[in-house]
Amino acid sequence: MIKKYFILLILSSISIYGQGEANNWFFGNGAGLHFDANGNVTSLPNGQIFTTEGCSSISSASGDLLFYTDGRTVWDRNHVKMPNGDYFAGRGLFGDPSSTQSGIIIPKPGNPDVYYIFTVDEPHHENAATYPNRNTAVTMDEDDGFNNGFNYSIVNLSVVSNNGSIGNVTTRNTHLITYDPNPNGE
Repeated sequence: MIKKYFILLILSSISIYGQGEANNWFFGNGAGLHFDANGNVTSLPNGQIFTTEGCSSISSASGDLLFYTDGRTVWDRNHVKMPNGDYFAGRGLFGDPSSTQSGIIIPKPGNPDVYYIFTVDEPHHENAATYPNRNTAVTMDEDDGFNNGFNYSIVNLSVVSNNGSIGNVTTRNTHLITYDPNPNGE
């Protein structure tokens, strides 16, 4: 009897594939890679990301690209900037491409269309003495370039936006933690 269960277990694991959420990766200067279930790696064209460090991508469980970010701008699967996720239009996220991990994408449990993007700014200790930390009642509508700390934003992929983007950043830059260096700049 144990032998039958063992054989069944071995046979059932043969057709199991890894989840595809990490199958696509956009990074660097417009570079992108696709990793398929067979271990093949191919180049992805048309990446819009230009960053020296921080970047994050997410795909569906079947490996189809959903969106990617450099921590400031969010692009959909068609490489179109999402509304409220366009840094250069003044509606971006508070991550910093010079932060080693400027954005981390996490799916919302129980809702396959909603994702959190956690962003972290590059701390600027040189202005800490004159610039108050952001853990106050300050309204954080714009990235001033200094000490925006750790924030999260929400992307809803069920929204088709006016610019043709698949998805939208529906909540942007909800503040969680501020970088507040000590007087020694550490």
